[in-house]
Amino acid sequence: MRGLPLNLPFKKFVRFTLKISAVVLAVVSLFLIWQTGNYLLWGLFVGLGVGMWNLYFLEKRLSGLKPDKSLVPKFQLAIGVSSLVRIFTVIAVLWAVSRISLVMLIATAIGIIAIWGIFAGVVAVFVLKSLRAGKVLKAKVH
Repeated sequence: MRGLPLNLPFKKFVRFTLKISAVVLAVVSLFLIWQTGNYLLWGLFVGLGVGMWNLYFLEKRLSGLKPDKSLVPKFQLAIGVSSLVRIFTVIAVLWAVSRISLVMLIATAIGIIAIWGIFAGVVAVFVLKSLRAGKVLKAKVH
């Protein structure tokens, strides 16, 4: 029985997710040029943008932190504060959009969630390819 990869290249996943998301955002933008008054498209545009922004800065934050056993509380605090900032950003954007239209609110939420769906798809494809090719990554034991 093969095991799942444990050392996954998070940066690579984020970059690929952002590239796919940028293409989706460009397509939504093209439709938005065609229909400027469409709240559904505006919501998707805002949601995808906020989701991409959150993912980009999450990766920057995580790549800047180097976990060390002596610094575990500081590391956990930094991750917690970073997560709170992202959550409050999403809440603030959803609140602001809710003041415009319910359709735009739902579309914005879908856009934000879509980024994480794309990320999950990218990871799933990588895992399936590595399992199929027999290149199962092993965890490094320190």
